[in-house]
Amino acid sequence: METKWATGRRLVACAGSVACMLWFATQTISAAPAGGGPVILPFDFSHGEIGLQISLNGTPLFAILDTGVDPSAVDLARAQALGVKVDMGNGGEGSGFGEGKAPTVFPARMAGLAVGGRMSRTFDALASDLSAVSVSYGRPIDVVLGASFLADKAVLIDYPARTLTILSRGADARPLTRSCRLRWSVPMRTTDHFPMIPAFRLGAASASVSLDTGSSGGVGLFQSALALPGVKAHLVQDGETVRHGFSGVSHVKLYRFDAPIGLGPFELPPGQSVLLRTEPGSEHRVANVGNEVFAAMQLRLLMDYPNKRIAAFGSCS
Repeated sequence: METKWATGRRLVACAGSVACMLWFATQTISAAPAGGGPVILPFDFSHGEIGLQISLNGTPLFAILDTGVDPSAVDLARAQALGVKVDMGNGGEGSGFGEGKAPTVFPARMAGLAVGGRMSRTFDALASDLSAVSVSYGRPIDVVLGASFLADKAVLIDYPARTLTILSRGADARPLTRSCRLRWSVPMRTTDHFPMIPAFRLGAASASVSLDTGSSGGVGLFQSALALPGVKAHLVQDGETVRHGFSGVSHVKLYRFDAPIGLGPFELPPGQSVLLRTEPGSEHRVANVGNEVFAAMQLRLLMDYPNKRIAAFGSCS
């Protein structure tokens, strides 16, 4: 199931609230943690998302890594129980994937969070009821680690090995990718807070798509993709499905794409499952691409946020 719940924009309407932004701006920014060697930890991929065991002030928690969320998120009940600093007087309306009404969100500051035993700097988050996300995942989700967590990090997602490596800098990934015969690298640019993959191939057409580790799905086409040469003709309807998200469920049409899809030197054959979403999209973002594609390509995916680079490695020994 796809548990994407912040699609194409910031998670909350609070982003437009002067009071909310002032609250974030007046919080003390802690120093980044001291550097060290790579932290390598396994992730749970049983639901097609990157599930991680983390801790907050020593309490074990479960998190998912989501490149499409900015800022990060924490379950409100969990946050209150653990003494996380939450501004309960400054709530905003949530937004996200689904056809229902999203829960209210509140600005928060995440201090004392550790991943793989390494302490993170304090970062912004939004506290809200994550029960809908938890139900779709199949277990309680306490934290969603988004762009505010990733901003000072380079991370290497090894889909075949099911490991996440947190690096002090992107160059530290070289020993972990030296054996890979295929490689591709582009500057990291963002649209609607998502990192973007330029020139993603959809048959003979190519366009920019968002890179979404918070999606368990493959390619989710926006309506703007239908204007690309040949795309509409390659869609073969294959029923309907239900996707769960922060705002409840959404009913979407399911298709097979009868042409290859790919990026750089990596390609998947015709017949991949794609969703046709109702959002209009734009010429700058015609689709959302999730973990299903990167796992099928057997990628090691590097996202170097400080140096703003994205790289993919394959055919690794």
